Amino acid sequence: MSCRITSERRAIPFSKSAKEAEEQGLNHPCAHYRPLFPVLASKIHLASCSQGVISKTVLESMEEYLNSLLTTGVNWNPSIREVEKAKKFC
Repeated sequence: MSCRITSERRAIPFSKSAKEAEEQGLNHPCAHYRPLFPVLASKIHLASCSQGVISKTVLESMEEYLNSLLTTGVNWNPSIREVEKAKKFC
């Protein structure tokens, strides 16, 4: 079981899901994101670099992009549409 160290220097087990976190009293505002990162069920990620853990949604997007290269090659129109959609969130 993975643990984290609190400011009082006592270990608290990490949960594998937001529901378990809530049940254990670890009601963190970002707990609902934890299930999106499968590796966090068994590992503690301490690095803060560009090669961090990959979420399920990022993996799905990467697979979709690679499949599009296999089936249609370089097709800028869908890519430009995705960039335009992303700009609306900035």
